[in-house]
Amino acid sequence: MTRRAGISVIVRSMGRASLGAALASVDAQGRSDVEIVLVDASGALSTPPPTRCALRVVGLGKPLPRTLAANVGLAAVQTTRALFLDDDDELLPGHLAKLIVALDNAPDAVLAHTGVELVRGVGDARTSNVIDEAFEPWELLLGNRMPIHAVLFDTVRVQARGISFDESFELYEDWDFWLQLSQLGRFVHVPGVSARYLIGEASSDVHRIAHGDAAYFKLWRKWWTLAPSAWWAQALHAGESLPAVQRELRGAQAQAADLLGHLHSTRDTLVQTQQQSAQRAAEVTQLHVLLGEQVRHATQLGAALQQAKGALAQTLQTLANAQHVLAATRIERQRTADALQTMTQSSSWRITQPLRDAMDRARALRQHLGSLRRQSTWRAWPRRRDGYAQWIASVEAADIATRQSVLAARAQGDGPLVSVLMPVFNPNLSELDAAIESLRAQSWPHWELCVADDASNAAGVREHLRSWAARERRMRVVERASNGHISAASNSALALAGGEWVTLLDQDDVLAPNALAELVDAALGTPDAALIYSDEDKLDGRGRRFEPHFKPAFSVELLRGQNFINHLVAYRRSLLTDIGGFRQGFEGAQDHELALRAAERLAPAQIVHIPRVLYHWRAGAGSTAASSQGKPYALAAALRAVQDSLSRCEPLAQVELLPGLGYLRVRYPLPQAMPVIAKANDGDERINACAMVLVCREGLQGEGGWLDELVAQVSRAGVGVAAGCITRDGLLVEGAFLVDADGQARVAYLGSDPTRGGHFGRHALTQAVDAVTPSCMLMRRELWPLWQREPDAVAFGAAVKQAGWRMVWSPFAQLADPST
Repeated sequence: MTRRAGISVIVRSMGRASLGAALASVDAQGRSDVEIVLVDASGALSTPPPTRCALRVVGLGKPLPRTLAANVGLAAVQTTRALFLDDDDELLPGHLAKLIVALDNAPDAVLAHTGVELVRGVGDARTSNVIDEAFEPWELLLGNRMPIHAVLFDTVRVQARGISFDESFELYEDWDFWLQLSQLGRFVHVPGVSARYLIGEASSDVHRIAHGDAAYFKLWRKWWTLAPSAWWAQALHAGESLPAVQRELRGAQAQAADLLGHLHSTRDTLVQTQQQSAQRAAEVTQLHVLLGEQVRHATQLGAALQQAKGALAQTLQTLANAQHVLAATRIERQRTADALQTMTQSSSWRITQPLRDAMDRARALRQHLGSLRRQSTWRAWPRRRDGYAQWIASVEAADIATRQSVLAARAQGDGPLVSVLMPVFNPNLSELDAAIESLRAQSWPHWELCVADDASNAAGVREHLRSWAARERRMRVVERASNGHISAASNSALALAGGEWVTLLDQDDVLAPNALAELVDAALGTPDAALIYSDEDKLDGRGRRFEPHFKPAFSVELLRGQNFINHLVAYRRSLLTDIGGFRQGFEGAQDHELALRAAERLAPAQIVHIPRVLYHWRAGAGSTAASSQGKPYALAAALRAVQDSLSRCEPLAQVELLPGLGYLRVRYPLPQAMPVIAKANDGDERINACAMVLVCREGLQGEGGWLDELVAQVSRAGVGVAAGCITRDGLLVEGAFLVDADGQARVAYLGSDPTRGGHFGRHALTQAVDAVTPSCMLMRRELWPLWQREPDAVAFGAAVKQAGWRMVWSPFAQLADPST
């Protein structure tokens, strides 16, 4: 049989209620080349749940045992690759994509396998662990190393060799199948967890039997002669060495326990002695302090008495002068009152009343815009690399000079300790030295560097770190016994931290000299702050700065599209403790996932943006700094992180990858009861009976579901106004307004293609903004009076924000302007 290119997902179904979730997880892969082969193992399957993928139902019209059901599904496959999925398990987004890439890159491999999370129980009783490791072929004889839906295999080779499931096995039929495939070619391991194995009461008995029972021996008897003899020799050798290792371990544990008891006893004695000495020293010190205070008090009392005598004489003279002034003031006040009464009773005063009211509103607006400029969403800068160098030499240098005296004064006083976390694994030692030196050069002196070496195996790394720790008293190092990847290493570094604030520094990046001073200044200036972030740029191979990222004020919509806060970011340590630190399983997007969870706990006013470039991100080969496509697994992890956050905040929303851009889009649901919408020109009486008001210029041509997108945005909590973008010949001509430091409004991303990323993806991502175009916007009805009073876009935006609402701009609500 000739097979077509594509993937078949074989689902053995017993008609359980979880089938819908299993099929939905296949849909979430977002691939058009996937076919679902649904095996009716119950013999009485009703209409299957709906799915976007092509679906075929196969079976024999009767109940099927596990192994026969697997063969029925395997025989129905018409594609070159296949993956099994039981109807009570789930795939996570990106699962198939990474396995396909692995097989494409390894033509000699017969299968690719990846990590799976085993989840037991539900609710508060839920527990989980992860199976995610590469292994030697002989290890497959000792136990099944691959859950069935962790594996994508080559069906062409399976068909050519006539391989199928051994129907004599009631359990471990998949284990036997993998052993058969091991004779065809090598296995490829793809790190990272991207599927869930849900183990409940109705799951297979395979999870409740002990290792080595009769089911194991049945498989071992079959493969005693089939497996290569070298495999069995390696397996038996590993088994023989285990008892000796265990005896040595028990002896070492006993010695450690004795030593620990002795240390505890010694420590208690030492602590008691130190406490007694400290108490005596404190008593002597207190006596000296009291004596000194008495002497100073007596001296100050004499000086104060002399000053009081002089002040009394001066006060008597001032009182006499004030009596003369008071008498003159009473006369002048009466004259002014008479003139004021005459003026307010005049007709000209009544005629100019509206003008004075307008001037008062303009004055209030200028004051509010002044507060917005400190967190401006737009700053002009030259686009060319040499232009950025000129910007550094002029604009940034002038700002640093202006701030220097303020930060220097701040550094002389007390302030919070800042803990800098640095997970390390096989670093370039010269780049590591540059990172540490940039920290030692900080103008803020109260910091500590918490380093977690994640079991580096490169020569000299641990010795290099120990040498640094011996020279720098503010540096603390923990050496991990095994490699746990960046989340585990970051948590090890966090466990060392004692500062009120915690920030992150990668092993090859560099901080600006005033980075921590600016961070502390922002923290002390906003006492309620719990998350602070700054602007950043990148370093090329010659150490030259380029591609600055001037960031906006915080927007949860933008954070769901990309991790725009990224570097430099700092958290209150108490917040990180409350949310549990970094989560494993999101490697590649662990910073993004952490920021999402932190933002869920905070009010917008607790998230502060420092509009200065304080972090220099080294753009090494293959790094995320060099390209957002440099780590494909990071995109899959970011997709899961955002969806996980949405499940807590906006459960009906769904996240998807924007093709070719490396960013994400969240699709928010329409409300169950659709709101009544009135156009602004329908009249006030009509508007007062509606839920939303649409302000839209005539003559625009709608494309796609632009109005649905705006309704979905305005229906969200906290969003008062949503606007789309207006294009001409495919390029943006109206949309959001960005307000610069001078209070001037400019059309955001003017002339750009809203389907492309643009500068840091902002052209193509939904985000909160200062103001939106009045040519296409939808607002809640209660904000209509503000628009009538302030029809200017910038003034209206300021009034909406002052009233506690967000304005959201979406590039996915597009209308075309056919005029030229």
